[in-house]
Amino acid sequence: HPVLYGVKERETASAVTEIARAATSSSSSPEQLKATLDQLSKAAQAAGPTGAKALGAQFAKGLPPSIGGFDKLGDLPIPKGPISAALLNSVLTGPGMGDFVAGMVEGAKAAGNPILLGELRQLVEGSSALAVRAFEAAKTKVDQLDSELNALVNGFGPGSDPAELQAAVNSFKERHKDEYAKFEAAGAALTNAVALAGPMLELSPGLDTLVNLKKVIELAPSALQTAAGQQALGNALEAQSRGEPSMLDTLARFSEGEDGEEARAQLMPAITQAIGSRSATLIAEGRPEDADKLIDTLGKNAALFGVDPAQLEDVETALHGALGGAPDAL
Repeated sequence: HPVLYGVKERETASAVTEIARAATSSSSSPEQLKATLDQLSKAAQAAGPTGAKALGAQFAKGLPPSIGGFDKLGDLPIPKGPISAALLNSVLTGPGMGDFVAGMVEGAKAAGNPILLGELRQLVEGSSALAVRAFEAAKTKVDQLDSELNALVNGFGPGSDPAELQAAVNSFKERHKDEYAKFEAAGAALTNAVALAGPMLELSPGLDTLVNLKKVIELAPSALQTAAGQQALGNALEAQSRGEPSMLDTLARFSEGEDGEEARAQLMPAITQAIGSRSATLIAEGRPEDADKLIDTLGKNAALFGVDPAQLEDVETALHGALGGAPDAL
């Protein structure tokens, strides 16, 4: 990220390390630490996967030897101190914090700090378990609501007044806005868990964690349809168009074989939607060449979808045509 907290790019690394030291010092309050992590979440989301990991690695350098660690209640984490509690909350609520914490893990490894690395492993595993539990509950509720909404819409019949139908739909969504908001929030947490799946596997997980990882990947297509999921996918696709690693590599890695067939089929709509949305944004920003590169990532992900790249050529052509001013191409 070119500018963070008003410093030049070459000064960003040392600035983030100093921010970590200040925010986790004995003179800092939990409120100050939370505010710092909230700002870093925004910076991480804006920086994209590679930038977020770089920020996280520098942040880890400024942490104390121990962040307090976690106890466990079943597979769920119980923070033992204010720093671990704040980090857990941030991973569960802050967009972009999946890649940020992945960078923290890399930073702890590079520093050779086994205590911090062990506590970050607890953070990664525990936050993913909580994310899975929250998303499963929210998705069950929203799936039920969507079924009720479909029944409501079908009850109007083909000759109904469109204005009355729209009013009924709006009223339904307003009555259940809290449930839909919980689903979106849970989607953000699950999206961070997807970003952390790769680092989690590298930390020699136990059987419980491997089972949880499988659930993360199974739920990923639904989570990536949420607002936070689409934002993260857009960032990942831009990174991929520049030849940088991203969560798309993780999804491809975990979606191989027969067990991942259903996930692969469900990922294509989410990724195609993200490509179209982000490409339109890039064009609006006067970056048509970047938009073209982004659209071309569709073919790069053919293996992830379980199809031949040639099968996606028509879709790419339609996207290029539609975003280039030929809407009939779709």
